[in-house]
Amino acid sequence: MGATRLLFRGSAWMSALAGMWLAIGGCETSPSQPVSAAKPSSPTTAKAGPTPLALTAQDFVPPTAAQRGYHHYRGIFGDRPVELELTVTVESHPYASTVGSAGLTWAFHYLDSRQLVSGSSPGSFPPSQPLAISWTDRSAGSQEGMLCTDQPVGPLLTGTYALGRWLVPFRVREDYSDCLRYEVLHEETAGFPERHGEDTLWASVGWDYLHLLGADTLRPTRTRMQCPWPAQRERARMALARQLGSGMHGRRFMDIQVNEANLLAYTVEDREEYYRSRYYESRGRQILYDLRTGRELRLFDQLRPGGRRRLLRLLHQQAMTDTARARNRDFWRKNGILPLPDQGFTVTTAGLEAYYAEHESEPDMHGYSQTIAWTALRPLLWPYSPLHRLLRKHHQ
Repeated sequence: MGATRLLFRGSAWMSALAGMWLAIGGCETSPSQPVSAAKPSSPTTAKAGPTPLALTAQDFVPPTAAQRGYHHYRGIFGDRPVELELTVTVESHPYASTVGSAGLTWAFHYLDSRQLVSGSSPGSFPPSQPLAISWTDRSAGSQEGMLCTDQPVGPLLTGTYALGRWLVPFRVREDYSDCLRYEVLHEETAGFPERHGEDTLWASVGWDYLHLLGADTLRPTRTRMQCPWPAQRERARMALARQLGSGMHGRRFMDIQVNEANLLAYTVEDREEYYRSRYYESRGRQILYDLRTGRELRLFDQLRPGGRRRLLRLLHQQAMTDTARARNRDFWRKNGILPLPDQGFTVTTAGLEAYYAEHESEPDMHGYSQTIAWTALRPLLWPYSPLHRLLRKHHQ
């Protein structure tokens, strides 16, 4: 996947779409890639918005409460069933001279082939305007793609999808039947300043929180996943700031890996950073929930008897074929064997990822990772385990 561009609907959108029409018209039709006969939706006219560099505090329009966070859609591109994911993020800046910004991360995959296309456009997403996303798909021979909607982010999206010489209408609607509606909140708290010689230092704490949205806030099975109330979050951060002391910075990062097949998997990394130091201490763990029951799952409970030993063997055999990063791999070998990762496996849509990193070092100095694909894991899983739902969805 190459660079992604998020264009403003208006004159820039029309220019981009016109360029694509010219490219389509200038190419001969081949039997393997015909031009779709479906008539595209006619673009709606809209006043061109200002470019990101020209934004001012008066021009910036923040996303609405309904637009923020994660959106999951199901529908069709032409006649092919698809799932589309959009995540709208908002960055607020503490300095009055800096304008707030909204970012958009997106991904879609065809349900008939599992082909995945994804990208992001941080800091340049105009929430009040229809979308016009363009990208270069390296996996499809560097073809230019474009997704143009007739409306801003909302419960229903219609418009035109183009890739190479394919040009078809699309229609998708929000659907959370097997996933979670959420946003990741980032909040910061500063401790009390203290003088250290000529410097004034203070502790700070910045945490990511999983904040459930919509109907998911009312389901009893989702209660334990919801973050605490704002006042509770503030008190907890202030208590940690006092515990850390001046010149220390506590950070909690959250990264969502899986939100489908009624499973939610994410990693939490806690860091302690030191004033004027490029080193930090880090601790991480994987969290896996069954959305049907609301219970937190343990990975090894999903494996058949002897599964832990067989998983270790798979990991070691696959890592030993890695010649590109053999030096990093060998740094972590013990008695000739690559052990199970201290922080556990990360559950992803591709499989189980083993990641190795020193708790206190330069970032990724000896970092190493291996992913064991779901197809290789199939014999290790109980056939009716929650994780087996993810395997069936992606590898039927």
